[in-house]
Amino acid sequence: MARRVGLPPAFCGLEQQRVYAPGNLAIPHEWQGRGRWRGGPLHTFVDDYRQEFFWRRPEEGALIARAAGIVTAPDFTAYLDDPQQWRTYQAWRSATVAKYWQSFGVSVLPVVSFRSGCAYHVERDSVWAIRAPRPENRQQWEEEVTKWAEEAEPLALVVFGRRWECFLPVPLVWRSLASKVTAAQKEA
Repeated sequence: MARRVGLPPAFCGLEQQRVYAPGNLAIPHEWQGRGRWRGGPLHTFVDDYRQEFFWRRPEEGALIARAAGIVTAPDFTAYLDDPQQWRTYQAWRSATVAKYWQSFGVSVLPVVSFRSGCAYHVERDSVWAIRAPRPENRQQWEEEVTKWAEEAEPLALVVFGRRWECFLPVPLVWRSLASKVTAAQKEA
């Protein structure tokens, strides 16, 4: 099989519209990650090789997204110490896949990528998704979310991971990375 280089053909010709998740979008309580997904809402806070599937095989990825109905955009890894060009490229790829899925009527939550310019690809007052940090990184994470929120002007932020008390300039909706939901999460 020949290896593809460059932009997958399915992404060519996408309008330069921005990704948008409206505030009235119902955010499900139960989500499954790409590796364990069997149906229903799909989050993409999983290993990078699972993300690459959506980029390299866009048509098949769109089938999965359509079956899920609501998904988070791919969360391509970009660390703060990576070069700015790499962080920008990863944010662009995520937005490109999200726009492709939205062209099929899929509800897509764009994902936060710090210092990447990801807000450029998303409409203001959109609902976004982000993975919660490890406990030892919470302070830096809160600082980065605060900076990002000033640029992106989000309506709300869906945080996937363990809940803790934090004060951010954007309303938070907490969801578990695991597919089982506790009674406390359903009340949130």
